[in-house]
Amino acid sequence: MSACLVPLHHFQVVAHNKDGWFLLGSSALTGKIWDGRLSVFSDYDDYLQCPNLEMISCDTQSGVNDALWLSDEGCLVAGTDSGCLKVYRLKQKTVDDAETHVQAHDDVIVGVALLAGGNETIVSVGLDSKVVISSIRQERVLHTYRGHSDAVLAVVSHPTSESIFITSSRDGCIRLWDTRKPRPASNLESHVGMCTSLAWSSSNKDKIATGCQNGRVCITDWRKWSENQSCLQKFQLHKRDVTKLAFAPWNCNVVASASEDTSVKVFSVTTESTIYSSSQHTDYVYGISWHPSKPCLLSCGWDSQLLLHHVTTDKPSAGIVAAF
Repeated sequence: MSACLVPLHHFQVVAHNKDGWFLLGSSALTGKIWDGRLSVFSDYDDYLQCPNLEMISCDTQSGVNDALWLSDEGCLVAGTDSGCLKVYRLKQKTVDDAETHVQAHDDVIVGVALLAGGNETIVSVGLDSKVVISSIRQERVLHTYRGHSDAVLAVVSHPTSESIFITSSRDGCIRLWDTRKPRPASNLESHVGMCTSLAWSSSNKDKIATGCQNGRVCITDWRKWSENQSCLQKFQLHKRDVTKLAFAPWNCNVVASASEDTSVKVFSVTTESTIYSSSQHTDYVYGISWHPSKPCLLSCGWDSQLLLHHVTTDKPSAGIVAAF
């Protein structure tokens, strides 16, 4: 097995596109300069066969905390420690700086989400307590909202509406945003504990998942929740912060979660049971991503590991480890 040498880099984010390619974003948190790195692979075997990650990666001037694929599958957007949204382009399996950026925040960008509609519009959140909507095509900020009183920890966009998204903050609030309204933010009630992660099902647009600081994961219908109806299903899956959630694209009742307790879990909302669990990471896990057409997911963390997990509903196989 070949080794991808990644000195002093902590993996922060992994994300698939519709064809099964995935991006991998990292930050160097122990060196003199907190820079970052962005890489793209066609599949997991491509990652394993990479002799040196530095050869195919694009170095960033600041750490990469979150990243996504634009509608144009050759373009990536990274949210960085400098508060900047940076655009990168994929050219023959290498990532190049497109020299396009939007200075969206005054502090670290924590999360980014692509709004529906195909307009390459990004909503980003950060430690400056701001919620910012930016146009990548126009290279400018469109709107800046201050609906939270403390750092905003997560953001997720509606799968089909270009005006609806949800944010969560260290202030303890979860806010539903609809930019068509004069007062776009409304508070979602009936949630106990600070929300640290969010996910929205792409196959059932009414279903969302929230992850809490206490390790609990909640599933709800966001429409009823916005009407203050108690409809939460609660699962105590982890011992520490839930850092990432992801609905399986092939089943909206299957959800993967990652945590600062170093575990990755997959649970069934229908049976209310854990159907897969992995403790192979040795440090915080911050990224998970489902393959778009296969029952498997990738996870990455501060231990510089990228793991492949095969998940079935009967007897899940063990995660495959790629530790370097």
